[in-house]
Amino acid sequence: MRVPMGKSIIKTGIIGAVLLFSMTTNASLIEHNGYELDTDTNIVTGAGLEWLQWDETVGHSIDSALSSYSGWRLATNTEMSSLYNDFSFGLTFDANENTAQSVNQAFTADENSTANKFISIFGDTYKAAGFTYNSSDPFSQSLALFGGDSDGDSKFNRAEVHDDYINHVTSFESAGRAFIDLDSFSSHSANPANSGYGIALVRVASVPEPGSLALLGLGLAGLSFTRKKQSKR
Repeated sequence: MRVPMGKSIIKTGIIGAVLLFSMTTNASLIEHNGYELDTDTNIVTGAGLEWLQWDETVGHSIDSALSSYSGWRLATNTEMSSLYNDFSFGLTFDANENTAQSVNQAFTADENSTANKFISIFGDTYKAAGFTYNSSDPFSQSLALFGGDSDGDSKFNRAEVHDDYINHVTSFESAGRAFIDLDSFSSHSANPANSGYGIALVRVASVPEPGSLALLGLGLAGLSFTRKKQSKR
């Protein structure tokens, strides 16, 4: 039996919309304060940027990360301070590359602090580097090198967020912390002090392809048309 052109287009649109919806809902998403991690791609989206999860680049220097991840660039001081401010750690961070800024978060028994949420989105570089911390409330952190060398000293900054934890030796309860250090690492430094550093890579957030948007529109139009026909009946 021949299917009329209009119905064929509507059915195609509905099928396309269903497929598109299923594709976008397969990924697990973690969200906080306008930032969203897609666990399938390990990309964080927020404030018009995409951030590669910091634990993806553990073991890289700035130079090697930029060479290995085409299309990405190093996050600027302004972008990092804006990221920290969007997470509301309790301190207004500035974009000066020659100042160190730090704020503590009081110890809590649960794992729902701002630091915990940040690490769940940007990745645990401590764990990615192969470290473990045997405690009833273990240590975790996100560390990354970033910055723009506007003062020409060939040094870059580091960002650190670690959650609260219980010292496994003394059982002392330690506060969480959000910290931005003044510039001190060169671009070719491969994870100074230890291998628990990632590289903060960003790029402009991508927008949905016009074809995908059109397909979704057809699907929605088809659903609307079907509902209208049913209501008339």
